[in-house]
Amino acid sequence: FYPEWIQKYWARKGYNLDILASDLATIKAGTVDYVGFSYYMSFATKAHEGETHFDYDEHDDLVSNPYVEKSDWGWQIDPVGLRYAMNWMTTRWHKPLFIVENGFGAYDKVEDDGSIHDPYRIQYFHDHILQMEKVTLHGVTLILC
Repeated sequence: FYPEWIQKYWARKGYNLDILASDLATIKAGTVDYVGFSYYMSFATKAHEGETHFDYDEHDDLVSNPYVEKSDWGWQIDPVGLRYAMNWMTTRWHKPLFIVENGFGAYDKVEDDGSIHDPYRIQYFHDHILQMEKVTLHGVTLILC
């Protein structure tokens, strides 16, 4: 089924979707086994004066979060954001989670021997894996490969 929150969003935006009874029957008969998602960073957004419904607009609403580190590219490094996202998805969909992409971009220095010494990337993964461990202790199911 389409949850009430998305139907209200569509109505607010003036979307008139051509959804047939047969479409709803197909959706009801179907199922998913897990939720797959990518996580690299969190975003912080701002509200606007007089706003009653927040509809995220990347060009107008993104702000820098002063409480998290940033990569060389300006991406917010937020392992706790990963934990928050996993808890949110579990609460909403009650399905196992599969992180299909996660990583850290940086301007790496290639040494003369071709190696790259990247303790910052190792720390990024360490901190994100620690948050994955924490959510499993509270009932979130992760699919690991």
